[in-house]
Amino acid sequence: MLRINRRKMIGLLLLSVSAIVYVFALASGQDSIFEYTLLLACLTFALLLNNDFELISPAVLFTAYFLYSIALGPIVLMNMGRFYSYGYTKIILGGLLAFAIGNGICLIVKKRPVHEREDKPKIRFSFSRIKTLYFLLVVSWSAALYYFIKNRSYLIGDIENGRVAAISGSGTLLYTAQVSILLVCMLFDIYIETRKDLRPLISKFTMIFVTVVSSATLIVSGFRAPVGTLFICMIVMYAGKKKMPMGRIVFYGLLCIIGVSVLGAIRTTMSGGVSSTLTSFFTSLYVGNININYMYNTFPGKVDFQYGYTYLINFLMLLPGPDLDFTLWLKEQVGITFSGGGLTPTIIGEFYINFGEAFIFIGLFILGVFSVYLNRYFKRHKESFLAVFYVWQFAHCVTGGIANVSVTVLLYTIVYKCLIMLPYRSTKSFNRRRLADGQY
Repeated sequence: MLRINRRKMIGLLLLSVSAIVYVFALASGQDSIFEYTLLLACLTFALLLNNDFELISPAVLFTAYFLYSIALGPIVLMNMGRFYSYGYTKIILGGLLAFAIGNGICLIVKKRPVHEREDKPKIRFSFSRIKTLYFLLVVSWSAALYYFIKNRSYLIGDIENGRVAAISGSGTLLYTAQVSILLVCMLFDIYIETRKDLRPLISKFTMIFVTVVSSATLIVSGFRAPVGTLFICMIVMYAGKKKMPMGRIVFYGLLCIIGVSVLGAIRTTMSGGVSSTLTSFFTSLYVGNININYMYNTFPGKVDFQYGYTYLINFLMLLPGPDLDFTLWLKEQVGITFSGGGLTPTIIGEFYINFGEAFIFIGLFILGVFSVYLNRYFKRHKESFLAVFYVWQFAHCVTGGIANVSVTVLLYTIVYKCLIMLPYRSTKSFNRRRLADGQY
């Protein structure tokens, strides 16, 4: 017999009520701030209840990012008197409802307990993982330095536009520079694990040094997301290992949002614009809604639906030549110009431009189902960087879509799987240490 705890029972009931309210809201034929806010609150609370208020879980992080980047925007826009033809309630809350239903149904079906386990590869090599990580960090930093020197004319002055010109033809170099995210996090993992035995293999000073230098090399590209990813992954890893209380997790999450907003304001100011942290924050609440409107105005009226082609664009960018990345390609298709990077379609816009409006709901339902399977992987490998990275990229695809995270996810998976084949220390070094400790 299927047993459902009281919290999930309330969550599923609230989800059912949300579906009924959604149907009535659609029947009214117009967006209402009151109905929209009420339905959004119901859906958010239902998702939290169904996922046991686990703040560090794929479904909850996805929902939080969805709220910040897409769902709260219409409240601001409706207060400003701005309404778009695609319908805030129909598309945005309909998509979130589809995600919640997929998540809720799969949670009922998948009831087997999950047991944590360490990432243990079938093949082991005797090279030192720590030394290899240091070596690869130097390679990554060198790539970042070369990227900066090569594109210094773009990255000094008007950073908003210069960073776009700099990335053209330098995709592989930039990905190499940004792999320091993975390397620093793997060193951080070793630092925390070996510190438990009061014999850390990496000193606190070294850990701080590599984090600071890597942060600087990530910022120098002109993009905020990589340095944000680094610190978010480190925070989530630390929270999982130290069983951090909910309040502190929320506090660090808010710090990350503020930090990203500050970097955005600084970048705009350095490029000759006028901005503030508060302006940057509020703009980020509704810019996704404006971008969705661009998608509807362009596809399929001016440009045909892409039927999956957008998922290949960033892979094609890695080939030699000045190919555009997905967001810059999209900006060109829409035919707009603005300072800064490309046009991020949001996960809703990406589903729409590929397969049409119906796939928005189908796609988000599938992501809701996938969030349960990803959470099971995350719980089994809670202390590994890769599990944390997967969860963050799952949430991060809310703004730029799946295409914007696919290359990084594939690259980091391959590098991580190779690196965990190496022990912390080489076999010879480990044996010498045991001999010195009198264990032979």
